[in-house]
Amino acid sequence: MKNKKKFSLNSLFYNNRFLMFFSIFAAVIVWLAVVLEFSPEDERVIEKVPVTIEQTQVMSDFGLQAFGETEYTVDVTVYGKRYIVSPVSLETDDIVVKANTKYVDSAGQYTLTLVASSVDENAEFEITDISLDSISVYFDVETETEFAIEAVIDAPSGIAPEGYHVGDTVMSSNTVTVSGPSTQIERIEKVTAAVSLESQLTQTESFGCDVKAVDSNGYEPEYLTYSIDTDGFTMTIPVYKTAMLSASVSFINSPANYIKNPLSYTVSPSTALFGVNEGKLENLNGIISVATIDFSDLKPGINTFIIDSLPVDSGVLLDGTESFEIVVDVPDVFEETFEIPVSGIQVTNIPRGITPEIVTQGSITVTVVGTQEELAKIDEQSISLQADASELKFLEKLSVPVKVIISDSDFCWASGDYEVTLSA
Repeated sequence: MKNKKKFSLNSLFYNNRFLMFFSIFAAVIVWLAVVLEFSPEDERVIEKVPVTIEQTQVMSDFGLQAFGETEYTVDVTVYGKRYIVSPVSLETDDIVVKANTKYVDSAGQYTLTLVASSVDENAEFEITDISLDSISVYFDVETETEFAIEAVIDAPSGIAPEGYHVGDTVMSSNTVTVSGPSTQIERIEKVTAAVSLESQLTQTESFGCDVKAVDSNGYEPEYLTYSIDTDGFTMTIPVYKTAMLSASVSFINSPANYIKNPLSYTVSPSTALFGVNEGKLENLNGIISVATIDFSDLKPGINTFIIDSLPVDSGVLLDGTESFEIVVDVPDVFEETFEIPVSGIQVTNIPRGITPEIVTQGSITVTVVGTQEELAKIDEQSISLQADASELKFLEKLSVPVKVIISDSDFCWASGDYEVTLSA
Protein backbone atom coordinates (compact mmCIF):
# COMPACT_ATOMS: atom_id res chain seq x y z
CA MET A 1 0.00 0.00 0.00
CA LYS A 2 1.45 3.32 -1.08
CA ASN A 3 1.71 6.15 1.43
CA LYS A 4 -0.07 9.43 0.44
CA LYS A 5 2.10 12.53 0.43
CA LYS A 6 1.05 15.09 3.00
CA PHE A 7 0.33 18.66 1.81
CA SER A 8 2.88 21.15 3.14
CA LEU A 9 2.37 24.95 2.97
CA ASN A 10 6.10 25.39 3.22
CA SER A 11 6.59 23.38 0.08
CA LEU A 12 4.54 25.92 -1.92
CA PHE A 13 7.22 28.53 -1.39
CA TYR A 14 9.68 26.23 -3.11
CA ASN A 15 7.32 26.23 -6.15
CA ASN A 16 8.54 28.94 -8.54
CA ARG A 17 5.19 29.40 -10.30
CA PHE A 18 3.25 29.79 -7.04
CA LEU A 19 5.87 32.13 -5.72
CA MET A 20 5.57 34.35 -8.81
CA PHE A 21 1.74 34.69 -8.53
CA PHE A 22 1.90 35.20 -4.79
CA SER A 23 4.42 37.99 -5.20
CA ILE A 24 2.25 39.80 -7.77
CA PHE A 25 -0.84 39.50 -5.58
CA ALA A 26 1.00 40.77 -2.52
CA ALA A 27 2.38 43.71 -4.51
CA VAL A 28 -1.12 44.72 -5.67
CA ILE A 29 -2.48 44.57 -2.12
CA VAL A 30 0.37 46.71 -0.85
CA TRP A 31 -0.10 49.19 -3.72
CA LEU A 32 -3.84 49.56 -3.02
CA ALA A 33 -3.18 50.07 0.65
CA VAL A 34 -0.65 52.81 -0.10
CA VAL A 35 -2.95 54.49 -2.65
CA LEU A 36 -5.95 54.52 -0.34
CA GLU A 37 -4.04 55.58 2.73
CA PHE A 38 -1.54 57.98 1.28
CA SER A 39 -3.41 59.21 -1.88
CA PRO A 40 -2.82 62.92 -2.56
CA GLU A 41 -5.79 65.24 -2.01
CA ASP A 42 -7.21 67.19 -4.94
CA GLU A 43 -9.75 69.95 -5.73
CA ARG A 44 -12.33 69.59 -8.49
CA VAL A 45 -15.21 71.69 -9.90
CA ILE A 46 -18.44 69.81 -10.68
CA GLU A 47 -20.30 71.86 -13.28
CA LYS A 48 -24.03 72.44 -13.87
CA VAL A 49 -25.46 70.95 -10.70
CA PRO A 50 -29.26 71.62 -10.77
CA VAL A 51 -30.83 73.75 -8.03
CA THR A 52 -33.92 72.37 -6.27
CA ILE A 53 -36.44 74.98 -5.04
CA GLU A 54 -38.00 73.38 -1.99
CA GLN A 55 -41.78 73.41 -1.50
CA THR A 56 -42.53 74.06 2.16
CA GLN A 57 -45.76 73.27 3.99
CA VAL A 58 -46.48 77.00 4.33
CA MET A 59 -46.15 77.46 0.57
CA SER A 60 -48.47 74.51 -0.06
CA ASP A 61 -51.05 75.81 2.42
CA PHE A 62 -51.15 79.24 0.73
CA GLY A 63 -50.90 77.87 -2.82
CA LEU A 64 -47.62 79.69 -3.49
CA GLN A 65 -45.44 78.60 -6.40
CA ALA A 66 -42.39 79.88 -8.22
CA PHE A 67 -42.70 81.93 -11.43
CA GLY A 68 -40.20 83.08 -14.02
CA GLU A 69 -36.74 81.49 -14.12
CA THR A 70 -36.86 78.39 -11.90
CA GLU A 71 -34.34 76.05 -13.54
CA TYR A 72 -30.96 77.17 -12.19
CA THR A 73 -27.64 75.31 -12.25
CA VAL A 74 -24.45 76.06 -10.31
CA ASP A 75 -20.84 74.90 -10.24
CA VAL A 76 -19.76 73.20 -7.02
CA THR A 77 -16.11 72.94 -5.86
CA VAL A 78 -15.18 69.82 -3.85
CA TYR A 79 -11.98 68.79 -2.05
CA GLY A 80 -10.83 65.33 -1.06
CA LYS A 81 -8.64 62.41 -1.92
CA ARG A 82 -8.04 62.17 -5.61
CA TYR A 83 -9.62 58.77 -6.07
CA ILE A 84 -12.77 59.96 -4.25
CA VAL A 85 -13.30 63.24 -6.17
CA SER A 86 -12.26 61.89 -9.57
CA PRO A 87 -14.84 62.05 -12.41
CA VAL A 88 -15.13 58.27 -12.26
CA SER A 89 -16.15 58.32 -8.58
CA LEU A 90 -18.02 61.62 -8.17
CA GLU A 91 -20.73 62.85 -10.57
CA THR A 92 -23.35 65.62 -10.71
CA ASP A 93 -26.01 63.35 -9.24
CA ASP A 94 -23.89 62.90 -6.10
CA ILE A 95 -24.36 66.58 -5.17
CA VAL A 96 -27.64 68.25 -4.21
CA VAL A 97 -28.12 72.03 -4.15
CA LYS A 98 -31.24 73.38 -2.44
CA ALA A 99 -32.71 76.87 -2.37
CA ASN A 100 -33.89 77.75 1.13
CA THR A 101 -37.59 78.73 1.02
CA LYS A 102 -38.44 78.62 4.72
CA TYR A 103 -39.04 82.39 4.80
CA VAL A 104 -41.44 82.37 1.81
CA ASP A 105 -44.90 83.02 3.27
CA SER A 106 -46.56 85.51 0.87
CA ALA A 107 -46.47 86.76 -2.71
CA GLY A 108 -43.36 88.64 -3.82
CA GLN A 109 -39.73 88.49 -4.95
CA TYR A 110 -37.43 86.53 -2.65
CA THR A 111 -33.65 86.06 -2.46
CA LEU A 112 -33.09 82.38 -1.68
CA THR A 113 -29.84 81.17 -0.11
CA LEU A 114 -28.28 78.13 -1.81
CA VAL A 115 -26.94 75.22 0.23
CA ALA A 116 -24.90 72.41 -1.35
CA SER A 117 -24.42 69.00 0.23
CA SER A 118 -23.55 65.43 -0.64
CA VAL A 119 -26.31 62.95 -1.35
CA ASP A 120 -24.33 60.47 0.77
CA GLU A 121 -24.15 61.75 4.35
CA ASN A 122 -20.99 59.68 4.92
CA ALA A 123 -19.16 60.98 1.85
CA GLU A 124 -15.42 61.51 2.44
CA PHE A 125 -15.03 64.81 0.60
CA GLU A 126 -15.62 68.45 1.45
CA ILE A 127 -17.67 71.05 -0.47
CA THR A 128 -15.58 74.20 -0.43
CA ASP A 129 -17.36 76.57 -2.79
CA ILE A 130 -20.49 77.16 -4.88
CA SER A 131 -20.63 79.50 -7.88
CA LEU A 132 -23.86 81.21 -6.70
CA ASP A 133 -24.68 82.03 -3.10
CA SER A 134 -28.32 82.86 -3.81
CA ILE A 135 -30.99 83.18 -6.52
CA SER A 136 -33.95 85.57 -6.93
CA VAL A 137 -37.35 83.93 -7.42
CA TYR A 138 -40.89 85.35 -7.60
CA PHE A 139 -43.61 83.50 -5.64
CA ASP A 140 -47.36 83.92 -5.91
CA VAL A 141 -50.68 82.13 -6.35
CA GLU A 142 -51.41 81.20 -9.97
CA THR A 143 -54.63 82.51 -11.50
CA GLU A 144 -56.09 83.09 -14.98
CA THR A 145 -58.49 85.61 -16.52
CA GLU A 146 -60.03 85.98 -19.98
CA PHE A 147 -59.63 89.33 -21.76
CA ALA A 148 -60.97 90.81 -24.99
CA ILE A 149 -58.16 91.67 -27.41
CA GLU A 150 -58.08 95.32 -28.46
CA ALA A 151 -56.67 96.16 -31.90
CA VAL A 152 -54.13 98.99 -31.86
CA ILE A 153 -52.99 100.38 -35.22
CA ASP A 154 -50.12 102.86 -35.26
CA ALA A 155 -50.56 104.84 -38.49
CA PRO A 156 -49.03 108.34 -38.23
CA SER A 157 -50.34 109.38 -41.67
CA GLY A 158 -53.68 107.56 -41.37
CA ILE A 159 -54.63 103.99 -42.21
CA ALA A 160 -55.97 104.75 -45.70
CA PRO A 161 -56.10 107.78 -48.04
CA GLU A 162 -59.19 109.86 -48.66
CA GLY A 163 -61.71 108.04 -50.80
CA TYR A 164 -61.17 104.71 -49.01
CA HIS A 165 -63.10 103.07 -46.21
CA VAL A 166 -61.46 101.10 -43.40
CA GLY A 167 -63.60 98.24 -42.12
CA ASP A 168 -63.54 96.51 -38.76
CA THR A 169 -60.33 94.61 -38.12
CA VAL A 170 -60.42 90.81 -38.13
CA MET A 171 -58.01 89.07 -35.73
CA SER A 172 -56.93 85.45 -35.25
CA SER A 173 -58.87 85.51 -31.98
CA ASN A 174 -61.00 88.10 -30.24
CA THR A 175 -60.25 86.86 -26.73
CA VAL A 176 -57.31 85.39 -24.82
CA THR A 177 -56.88 83.74 -21.43
CA VAL A 178 -53.90 85.10 -19.52
CA SER A 179 -52.45 83.08 -16.64
CA GLY A 180 -49.74 83.93 -14.13
CA PRO A 181 -49.18 85.32 -10.63
CA SER A 182 -52.37 86.80 -9.20
CA THR A 183 -50.69 90.10 -8.26
CA GLN A 184 -49.47 90.49 -11.86
CA ILE A 185 -52.84 89.51 -13.36
CA GLU A 186 -54.50 92.19 -11.21
CA ARG A 187 -52.29 94.83 -12.85
CA ILE A 188 -53.62 94.09 -16.35
CA GLU A 189 -55.78 96.88 -17.75
CA LYS A 190 -56.18 95.45 -21.26
CA VAL A 191 -54.69 93.09 -23.83
CA THR A 192 -53.68 94.64 -27.14
CA ALA A 193 -52.71 93.41 -30.60
CA ALA A 194 -50.52 96.12 -32.11
CA VAL A 195 -49.59 96.83 -35.74
CA SER A 196 -47.43 99.67 -37.08
CA LEU A 197 -48.05 100.86 -40.64
CA GLU A 198 -45.17 102.36 -42.59
CA SER A 199 -47.50 103.65 -45.32
CA GLN A 200 -51.21 104.00 -46.00
CA LEU A 201 -53.25 101.06 -47.25
CA THR A 202 -55.32 100.98 -50.44
CA GLN A 203 -56.38 97.35 -50.17
CA THR A 204 -57.13 94.74 -47.52
CA GLU A 205 -53.96 93.36 -45.90
CA SER A 206 -53.03 90.99 -43.08
CA PHE A 207 -50.22 91.54 -40.59
CA GLY A 208 -48.45 89.61 -37.89
CA CYS A 209 -48.79 91.55 -34.66
CA ASP A 210 -47.53 91.76 -31.11
CA VAL A 211 -50.08 90.56 -28.54
CA LYS A 212 -49.46 91.52 -24.93
CA ALA A 213 -51.17 92.52 -21.72
CA VAL A 214 -50.43 96.02 -20.42
CA ASP A 215 -51.08 97.90 -17.19
CA SER A 216 -52.32 101.49 -16.82
CA ASN A 217 -48.82 102.78 -17.64
CA GLY A 218 -48.46 100.68 -20.78
CA TYR A 219 -46.03 98.17 -19.23
CA GLU A 220 -46.43 94.41 -19.52
CA PRO A 221 -46.70 92.61 -16.15
CA GLU A 222 -44.19 89.83 -15.55
CA TYR A 223 -44.39 86.03 -15.71
CA LEU A 224 -47.51 85.85 -17.91
CA THR A 225 -48.50 83.08 -20.29
CA TYR A 226 -51.15 83.34 -23.04
CA SER A 227 -53.62 80.73 -24.25
CA ILE A 228 -52.97 81.60 -27.91
CA ASP A 229 -49.91 81.51 -30.15
CA THR A 230 -48.81 85.13 -29.88
CA ASP A 231 -46.04 84.61 -32.47
CA GLY A 232 -48.50 83.45 -35.15
CA PHE A 233 -51.22 85.99 -34.34
CA THR A 234 -52.53 87.97 -37.33
CA MET A 235 -54.68 91.03 -37.83
CA THR A 236 -56.51 91.72 -41.11
CA ILE A 237 -57.36 95.34 -41.89
CA PRO A 238 -60.17 95.56 -44.51
CA VAL A 239 -59.75 98.55 -46.83
CA TYR A 240 -62.31 99.40 -49.53
CA LYS A 241 -62.49 101.97 -52.29
CA THR A 242 -65.67 104.02 -51.91
CA ALA A 243 -68.00 104.37 -54.92
CA MET A 244 -71.63 105.21 -55.68
CA LEU A 245 -72.95 102.14 -57.52
CA SER A 246 -76.22 101.07 -59.12
CA ALA A 247 -77.92 98.13 -57.41
CA SER A 248 -78.75 95.06 -59.50
CA VAL A 249 -80.02 91.51 -59.03
CA SER A 250 -78.66 88.11 -60.10
CA PHE A 251 -80.83 85.09 -60.95
CA ILE A 252 -80.02 81.41 -60.54
CA ASN A 253 -81.64 78.21 -61.88
CA SER A 254 -83.06 80.22 -64.78
CA PRO A 255 -84.65 78.45 -67.77
CA ALA A 256 -82.61 79.00 -70.93
CA ASN A 257 -85.08 81.52 -72.37
CA TYR A 258 -84.71 83.80 -69.32
CA ILE A 259 -80.94 83.69 -69.48
CA LYS A 260 -81.18 85.18 -72.96
CA ASN A 261 -84.16 87.41 -72.09
CA PRO A 262 -83.90 88.38 -68.40
CA LEU A 263 -86.96 89.35 -66.40
CA SER A 264 -87.49 93.02 -65.69
CA TYR A 265 -87.12 94.19 -62.09
CA THR A 266 -86.63 97.31 -60.00
CA VAL A 267 -84.41 97.87 -56.97
CA SER A 268 -85.11 100.59 -54.44
CA PRO A 269 -82.98 102.48 -53.64
CA SER A 270 -81.50 102.12 -57.09
CA THR A 271 -78.08 103.42 -56.04
CA ALA A 272 -76.06 103.39 -52.81
CA LEU A 273 -72.60 104.21 -51.51
CA PHE A 274 -70.47 101.06 -51.35
CA GLY A 275 -66.99 100.14 -50.26
CA VAL A 276 -65.48 97.69 -52.74
CA ASN A 277 -62.11 96.03 -53.09
CA GLU A 278 -60.22 98.29 -55.46
CA GLY A 279 -59.12 95.42 -57.69
CA LYS A 280 -62.73 94.38 -58.31
CA LEU A 281 -64.23 97.83 -58.65
CA GLU A 282 -63.10 98.39 -62.23
CA ASN A 283 -64.76 95.11 -63.29
CA LEU A 284 -68.16 96.11 -61.90
CA ASN A 285 -68.80 98.81 -64.49
CA GLY A 286 -70.66 100.86 -61.90
CA ILE A 287 -73.16 98.07 -61.08
CA ILE A 288 -73.21 95.75 -58.07
CA SER A 289 -75.52 92.83 -57.29
CA VAL A 290 -77.35 93.23 -53.98
CA ALA A 291 -79.28 89.92 -54.10
CA THR A 292 -79.45 86.53 -55.78
CA ILE A 293 -82.96 85.32 -56.58
CA ASP A 294 -83.73 81.66 -57.30
CA PHE A 295 -86.34 81.11 -60.02
CA SER A 296 -88.04 78.61 -57.68
CA ASP A 297 -89.05 81.64 -55.57
CA LEU A 298 -90.84 83.33 -58.48
CA LYS A 299 -94.54 83.11 -59.17
CA PRO A 300 -96.65 84.66 -61.96
CA GLY A 301 -97.13 88.42 -61.66
CA ILE A 302 -95.39 90.79 -59.26
CA ASN A 303 -92.86 89.29 -56.80
CA THR A 304 -91.52 91.51 -54.01
CA PHE A 305 -88.40 90.78 -51.91
CA ILE A 306 -86.92 92.77 -49.02
CA ILE A 307 -83.13 92.39 -48.65
CA ASP A 308 -81.34 93.49 -45.47
CA SER A 309 -78.38 95.84 -45.95
CA LEU A 310 -75.70 93.26 -45.20
CA PRO A 311 -72.34 93.09 -47.01
CA VAL A 312 -73.00 92.11 -50.60
CA ASP A 313 -70.67 90.45 -53.07
CA SER A 314 -67.25 92.02 -52.55
CA GLY A 315 -68.50 95.25 -50.99
CA VAL A 316 -70.05 96.81 -47.91
CA LEU A 317 -72.77 99.45 -47.62
CA LEU A 318 -71.59 102.79 -46.29
CA ASP A 319 -74.49 105.24 -46.51
CA GLY A 320 -76.80 103.77 -43.89
CA THR A 321 -79.14 102.03 -46.32
CA GLU A 322 -81.20 99.64 -44.18
CA SER A 323 -82.70 97.46 -46.88
CA PHE A 324 -83.34 97.05 -50.60
CA GLU A 325 -86.80 96.41 -52.01
CA ILE A 326 -86.68 94.27 -55.14
CA VAL A 327 -89.73 93.92 -57.36
CA VAL A 328 -89.60 91.29 -60.11
CA ASP A 329 -92.32 91.24 -62.78
CA VAL A 330 -93.10 87.79 -64.23
CA PRO A 331 -95.75 88.51 -66.93
CA ASP A 332 -97.78 86.29 -69.26
CA VAL A 333 -97.21 83.04 -67.36
CA PHE A 334 -99.48 80.65 -65.48
CA GLU A 335 -99.22 77.83 -62.92
CA GLU A 336 -100.15 74.19 -63.34
CA THR A 337 -99.70 71.35 -60.84
CA PHE A 338 -98.54 67.78 -61.52
CA GLU A 339 -98.56 64.71 -59.27
CA ILE A 340 -95.16 63.01 -59.43
CA PRO A 341 -94.86 59.57 -57.70
CA VAL A 342 -92.12 59.45 -55.07
CA SER A 343 -91.24 55.96 -56.28
CA GLY A 344 -89.59 57.55 -59.28
CA ILE A 345 -87.28 59.83 -57.27
CA GLN A 346 -83.59 59.44 -58.08
CA VAL A 347 -81.46 59.53 -54.89
CA THR A 348 -78.09 61.20 -55.49
CA ASN A 349 -74.88 61.80 -53.49
CA ILE A 350 -75.29 58.60 -51.47
CA PRO A 351 -72.61 58.24 -48.75
CA ARG A 352 -70.47 55.10 -48.86
CA GLY A 353 -72.00 52.19 -46.96
CA ILE A 354 -75.50 53.72 -46.91
CA THR A 355 -78.55 52.14 -48.57
CA PRO A 356 -81.23 54.86 -48.59
CA GLU A 357 -84.94 54.18 -48.65
CA ILE A 358 -87.69 56.68 -49.44
CA VAL A 359 -90.00 56.92 -46.43
CA THR A 360 -92.43 59.43 -47.99
CA GLN A 361 -95.39 57.70 -49.59
CA GLY A 362 -97.60 58.59 -52.55
CA SER A 363 -96.69 61.54 -54.73
CA ILE A 364 -95.36 65.08 -54.61
CA THR A 365 -97.44 67.91 -56.01
CA VAL A 366 -95.14 69.98 -58.19
CA THR A 367 -96.15 73.49 -59.35
CA VAL A 368 -94.81 74.40 -62.78
CA VAL A 369 -94.78 77.97 -64.11
CA GLY A 370 -94.78 78.84 -67.81
CA THR A 371 -96.74 80.19 -70.71
CA GLN A 372 -99.96 78.38 -71.65
CA GLU A 373 -98.36 77.15 -74.83
CA GLU A 374 -95.35 75.68 -73.00
CA LEU A 375 -97.39 74.24 -70.14
CA ALA A 376 -99.48 72.33 -72.70
CA LYS A 377 -96.28 70.46 -73.68
CA ILE A 378 -95.56 69.37 -70.10
CA ASP A 379 -96.76 66.11 -68.55
CA GLU A 380 -95.68 63.88 -65.65
CA GLN A 381 -93.06 62.20 -67.84
CA SER A 382 -91.44 65.60 -68.45
CA ILE A 383 -90.74 66.05 -64.73
CA SER A 384 -88.07 64.17 -62.79
CA LEU A 385 -87.08 64.47 -59.14
CA GLN A 386 -83.70 64.14 -57.46
CA ALA A 387 -83.22 63.78 -53.67
CA ASP A 388 -79.83 64.73 -52.18
CA ALA A 389 -78.72 62.10 -49.60
CA SER A 390 -75.30 63.59 -48.85
CA GLU A 391 -76.22 64.35 -45.20
CA LEU A 392 -77.90 60.99 -44.51
CA LYS A 393 -76.32 58.84 -41.76
CA PHE A 394 -76.67 55.18 -40.83
CA LEU A 395 -79.84 54.30 -38.86
CA GLU A 396 -81.25 57.79 -39.37
CA LYS A 397 -84.33 59.41 -40.89
CA LEU A 398 -83.80 62.73 -42.59
CA SER A 399 -85.86 65.21 -44.62
CA VAL A 400 -83.81 66.17 -47.67
CA PRO A 401 -84.34 68.71 -50.46
CA VAL A 402 -85.72 67.59 -53.78
CA LYS A 403 -84.56 69.11 -57.06
CA VAL A 404 -87.19 69.34 -59.82
CA ILE A 405 -85.95 68.91 -63.39
CA ILE A 406 -88.20 69.79 -66.33
CA SER A 407 -86.94 68.29 -69.55
CA ASP A 408 -87.32 69.66 -73.06
CA SER A 409 -88.45 73.12 -71.96
CA ASP A 410 -86.51 76.40 -72.09
CA PHE A 411 -89.46 78.40 -70.74
CA CYS A 412 -90.84 76.56 -67.69
CA TRP A 413 -89.64 76.14 -64.10
CA ALA A 414 -90.82 74.57 -60.85
CA SER A 415 -92.00 77.04 -58.25
CA GLY A 416 -91.62 76.28 -54.53
CA ASP A 417 -89.47 74.04 -52.31
CA TYR A 418 -89.88 70.28 -52.06
CA GLU A 419 -88.70 67.62 -49.60
CA VAL A 420 -88.89 63.87 -49.01
CA THR A 421 -87.90 61.79 -46.02
CA LEU A 422 -85.13 59.22 -46.44
CA SER A 423 -83.95 56.52 -44.06
CA ALA A 424 -80.79 54.44 -43.92
